[in-house]
Amino acid sequence: MLTTLVGFRNRNPLTLRILISIVLASSVFAAVITGFHLYGKFREDMQTLDVRLRDAESTFLPSIVDAVWRVDKPLVVLNLNAIAQLPFVNYLVINSPDFESIGVGEKSDGPFQTLQRYQLSYQQGDETSTVGELIIQVDRHSIYENIGRDAVILLLLNAFKTLCVSLIILYLMDKMLFRYLRRLRNTASGITMERLSERFTLGRDPDLPVDELDDICQSLESMRIRIEQGVTELRITKAERERVYHAASEGETAVIIFNEYGVIRFYNHQFEGLLDKLTIRLPASLTDMYVIDEVLDSIDTQLSTRSLVNALMGENHAWHKELFLLPPDSPPCWFNLRCVSYLNTYDDEQQYILSIRDVTELKNAYVRQQELVEKDALTGLPSLAVGLDMLQTRLDTSVDHNAHLAVFIVSTNAYKAVQETFGLHYADLMLLQISEIIAHKAPPATLLMRSGESDFLCAFELRSAHARLVLEFLDRLNEAFNAPLYIHDEPVHIDHYGGVAISPNDGITSEDLLQHAMSALYKAKEARSDNRFYFYEPAMKQESVRRLYIAAHIRSGKCAEELDVYFQPILKAGSNQLIACEALARWDSPVLGVIPPTEFIFEAERLHAICQLGESILQRACIQAAKWLPLASKGFYMSVNISPLQVENRDFIKVVKNALAIAQLPPNALKLEVTERLLLNDDSYVEEKMQELKALGVRIAIDDFGSGYASLNYLCQYPFELLKIDQSFISKLLEDRSSRILVKMIIQMAHDLGLETVAEGIEDKQVQELLESMGCDYLQGYLYSVPLPAGDFESYLNQRL
Repeated sequence: MLTTLVGFRNRNPLTLRILISIVLASSVFAAVITGFHLYGKFREDMQTLDVRLRDAESTFLPSIVDAVWRVDKPLVVLNLNAIAQLPFVNYLVINSPDFESIGVGEKSDGPFQTLQRYQLSYQQGDETSTVGELIIQVDRHSIYENIGRDAVILLLLNAFKTLCVSLIILYLMDKMLFRYLRRLRNTASGITMERLSERFTLGRDPDLPVDELDDICQSLESMRIRIEQGVTELRITKAERERVYHAASEGETAVIIFNEYGVIRFYNHQFEGLLDKLTIRLPASLTDMYVIDEVLDSIDTQLSTRSLVNALMGENHAWHKELFLLPPDSPPCWFNLRCVSYLNTYDDEQQYILSIRDVTELKNAYVRQQELVEKDALTGLPSLAVGLDMLQTRLDTSVDHNAHLAVFIVSTNAYKAVQETFGLHYADLMLLQISEIIAHKAPPATLLMRSGESDFLCAFELRSAHARLVLEFLDRLNEAFNAPLYIHDEPVHIDHYGGVAISPNDGITSEDLLQHAMSALYKAKEARSDNRFYFYEPAMKQESVRRLYIAAHIRSGKCAEELDVYFQPILKAGSNQLIACEALARWDSPVLGVIPPTEFIFEAERLHAICQLGESILQRACIQAAKWLPLASKGFYMSVNISPLQVENRDFIKVVKNALAIAQLPPNALKLEVTERLLLNDDSYVEEKMQELKALGVRIAIDDFGSGYASLNYLCQYPFELLKIDQSFISKLLEDRSSRILVKMIIQMAHDLGLETVAEGIEDKQVQELLESMGCDYLQGYLYSVPLPAGDFESYLNQRL
C-alpha cells in the first residue's frame, strides 16, 4: 500500500498536492462550521439550564422560604427533593440559623461543578429578615459530554463528506483537466531536436466550446512552431557556419580572427603554413594576449592590432593592403591582406577577420596575360593592338625625319586547307614558316606582327618616296612564296596575296594605313591575278564603301526588295524555236545604280545569305514559268542558276519542292544550273542531292563549262542532262583557232556522254552558223535578245508564237 502511494506521489505529484489541499481546506472549513455549531449547542444548553434554575427559583423558592420561616423541615426536604429532580442539579443544601443544614443529593468536586447561592429572605410587612441560604450545586458535565460526543460525530461526518467530495472533485478534474495536461506533458516530453513535428493536441471533441485548455494548447503549439522554426534557422546557420569553416579551413587563404585586445579567437591551418613559409616563429599558445601583434609585426612592421582597429573605426568596415615579401628560403611573394570588422552577437564582442592570400601566382598570371595580349601566342610577334601602337610611334618618328613608312599586309589562302587536311598543328607550323620567311626577307628594323588568323603586317621606313626598296622586298617575298612549303612531307603552295600602303600619301595614322593596306589586299584577292601585291589607290576606298553598302543591304533584306528577275531566251539551233529561258538576277540600286550579279552574288555568298536570296529568285522564276507554260511550245522550261552554297544547304531539296508547289510548276519544267566550283568539293552529300533532284524530275545542267578546274570524270558521276559552254570560248570563236577546236571537242564529248549543249554569249550571226555546224543544240545571247523584264519577255514570247 505504501509503495502504491509512493508511486502515485511520484507519478502525480500535482494531483496529490491538489487532493491534500482540498482535504485540508475542507477539513478546516468543516472544523470551523462544527465549532460554530457546537458553540451554539453549548449556549443553548446553558441557556436551558439558566431558564430551569430561574423557573425553580420562582416556583420553589417562596415555598422554601415559608417552610424555613415556620421551621417546617419536612416541607423543606420535600421542596429540596423537588428541586433535585431538575436536570443538571447535583446537590442542594439549606443553611439556617434556626436549624441544622439540610442537604439533598450527593456533593461532588470537579471542573464542571458550579454553585448557585440564593439568599432566603422573609418579608413581613415592611420588614425583611434573612432566614437562611440555599446553595445549589449544578453539574455541567453532561453538557460538555454531549458537546464532545456531538463534536466527534460531526467531525467524522464532515471528514467523510470532505473525502467523498474531494474524490469527486479530483475525478472531475482528472476527466476535465488532468488527462489533457498529461497528454500535453507527454507530447512535450517527446519533443527533441530531431522530433519537432508532433503537434500539441487535446484529443477531444472539436465542437466543444473553446476554454482555457484550448488557449494553453494553442500557446504550446505556437511555441513548438517557433521552436521548430528556430531549430531550422539554427541548422541553416550551423550549416552556413560549417561551410564558412570548411571554406576557411580548406581554402588557400590564411584566416585569423581576433578581438580589439589582440586575443586570437580562431585561425586555420593555412595561417600556420603561412607563418612556416615566412619562417615566423610560432608562439607556444596562439590564444595568448598580444600574440597577434607579434605575428603582424613579423609580416609588416607597420601592422599592429591597434593600427587595424583604428583603420576600421567609423564607417570603414574593410581594410586592404598588398605586400611584397622576400622570405629567406622561398622566392619573392605577393600577399593580399584584407581585414573586416564585425560584432559577435553571441557575446557582443567586436572582432576582426584578417585574411592573408598569396597572390603570387595571380600576379604572375597577370604578367603572362599581359604578354599574351601584347604578343601573339603562336609566333611571339607583337599583337595587332600593341603593333599598331608601335606602328604609330614609327609614323611619328618618320614625320620628324621627313621619311615615309611602308605598311604591308600579307595573307595566305592555304591556312584553312592545310588545317582541314593535316590538322591545326601543321597549319600553325606553316604560319611559323611564313613569319620566318617574311622576317628573313624584310629589311633590317622591320616591324612585324600577326594581324589576323592567316595575315601578317610588316612595316619599315623609307628614306624617300621611291618605291625601289618596296619592290625589291615584294620580289623577294614572291620568289620565296612561289616555291612550295613542305608540310607533313607534302608540298603546299601558300597562295599568297598582299596589300601595300605608304605614308603619308595613303594615311598618317596606323589605323588609316592598316585600313588602306587591307583594301589593297582585298582588291588583290578579288582580282586573283598573277600580280600578288596591290598598292593602295584612292578608288579602293570607294570600292570598300561600295562593298559595305552592298553587304548592309544584303543583311537587312533590302537587296531582296530591290532585286528584279530578268529573263533571256534560249533557242533551239537550226530552227530558232524558243525552247527555254534563263532567269537572271538584276539589282538596280537607287544609290549605287546597276550592281553586276557577280558583285552582289559574291557578297551574298561571303555573308552566307545566298540561300535566302537564291530561294526568293527561284520562287519568282518558277511562278513566271508556270504562267508562261501554257503560252510556250511543248517542252518549254525555266533555267535558274544555283550557288554551290545553296546545294550544300541541308534544306535545299525542301526549298526546290516548296518553289514548285507554290508555283504549281511541273518538275520537268525547271532546270537548275550549277558551276564547276561545286564539283571541286568531291562530296558524296552533293552527289546525293543531285540524285534526289533527278528523282524529283528536275533537270540539272553544268554552267560555264571550261572556266574551272573540274575533272571530266564528274560529267559521268553527276546526273547532268545539259552542258553550257562558257562564253569566254564563244567570244573568241571566230579569231582563235584553239577556241574553235576546244568548243568542237566539248560538243562532241557532250554528245558522246548523252548530254545536250548550250552556247551562251552569242552576239554574231557567223558565230551562230559556226556553232550550228559543230552540232550545238541550243543558242543564247544578245543576238537574239538581251535579258528582259517579265512583262517584256511575255510580249517577246507572244511574238514568237
